[in-house]
Amino acid sequence: MRVWPVVVLALVSFQGVQGQNPIRLKAREIDPRVPVRAAPPERNGGGPRHYIVQFRSYPGPELRQELARRDILVLAYVPEWALMVSGEAPLDLAGLEVTWSGTLEASDKLSPALETEPAGAYLTIFHPDVDMEAARAMVRGLGFEVLENPDLGAARLLVTGARERLGGLAE
Repeated sequence: MRVWPVVVLALVSFQGVQGQNPIRLKAREIDPRVPVRAAPPERNGGGPRHYIVQFRSYPGPELRQELARRDILVLAYVPEWALMVSGEAPLDLAGLEVTWSGTLEASDKLSPALETEPAGAYLTIFHPDVDMEAARAMVRGLGFEVLENPDLGAARLLVTGARERLGGLAE
């Protein structure tokens, strides 16, 4: 009979550390124990911003519905127990057992392969809520040329231009 309390304690302890897992991005891992930096300055034009929000446990359908009710658009799942979302600042996350939230740095959006791959054409992938006509205008405004390719699918552009300008696309 003494085994039962130990098993319950182990399960409770496991639930408590789930939200402490790192958020896994291609370029780095985010440690949710480290406080989030100050929010970046507002972009010209305002509008919705993109955030990563990590929860204490897997963000299932009920949580996603609650986010939608709060006008927060879920864009993608991000390992571990996080979502990429879009919404007006500040996000209303009260009562949702959030363990970390913040915006991506420009360097998080650039593949580490860019450091070793030869320059040439670049596949740019935009969030699904981005207006692609506005994306094309931004790409061209930064000096890139769009190579039309209907096989790329939605929210993707193949571009050519100077590698050093890629950071401007990621901001």
